Amino acid sequence: MKHQITRKMSCDNSAECSDTIVKKLEEDLNCVFIATETRKTIHGSLSILHEKNNHIITVEFYEKDELSNAEHDTPFKKLSKIPTESEIKKII
Repeated sequence: MKHQITRKMSCDNSAECSDTIVKKLEEDLNCVFIATETRKTIHGSLSILHEKNNHIITVEFYEKDELSNAEHDTPFKKLSKIPTESEIKKII
């Protein structure tokens, strides 16, 4: 399930902005977008286009489980409840 959300916002540091958005979504939705040493399974992907006064945030949740393979090193896992666009907007 993919959602593209436009937010009227600006940032001075795109890395910090991205980290803040990822952290909010991961904590509030109990999901993982970025794999680390301790978190090896992910539930979706996130991309952010940082434009002045306008951010385009694309959030995708995987709709099926998938083992790691030649295309991705990390297993994908579907959330038991995939959030709606309005639930995501409330968090961002």
